[in-house]
Amino acid sequence: MPSDTLMTASYHAMLVTPTIGIITDTKVGQSMMVKVTNPDGKTIMERTYGSKGRFAFTTQQAGSYLMCLSSEKGAWTQPDSKEKPTQQRLRVNISFHIGETRSYYKEAAKNEEMSRLKMETMRLSDQITRIMKEQDYARSREDVFRKISEILNSRVLWWACVQVLLVVVVGVWQVTHMRGFFIKKKIS
Repeated sequence: MPSDTLMTASYHAMLVTPTIGIITDTKVGQSMMVKVTNPDGKTIMERTYGSKGRFAFTTQQAGSYLMCLSSEKGAWTQPDSKEKPTQQRLRVNISFHIGETRSYYKEAAKNEEMSRLKMETMRLSDQITRIMKEQDYARSREDVFRKISEILNSRVLWWACVQVLLVVVVGVWQVTHMRGFFIKKKIS
């Protein structure tokens, strides 16, 4: 993701009973731990939410961010009673949104008493800025890929040169060895 980009995610955890095909909401009080790690491996957000919620963070640097959603171990899928053991699984629906949402622009328009045209202009300007950031990020990734490709290409070239040199050296050695063998056996 490019730097200085707002990332918003909303999720909803549900219990699934595959044997009877029922999907139900989780019990009240169940929680999900959300942990976000930046490209350097540092945790930028670690927080506990309910079974349904949304979280957001802004990227500080360009790169791949790791998002981990985890539940309380076993608390969601434990059977309610010993007589009726159920095989339940946790299903999490998650959706991501990059950049500002429409509600942000509506709130900004109300707070600043902007006309609809000004609001749309502001939204389009932000969208253009986001696209430019994504293009810059793609260019930087392309540069890294190009450098890696050039290094790999030069190594392949050198490896081919070493192979050719090795074949020539082995050929010369075989010719001199065979020549010496034939001279020694007086077959020339």
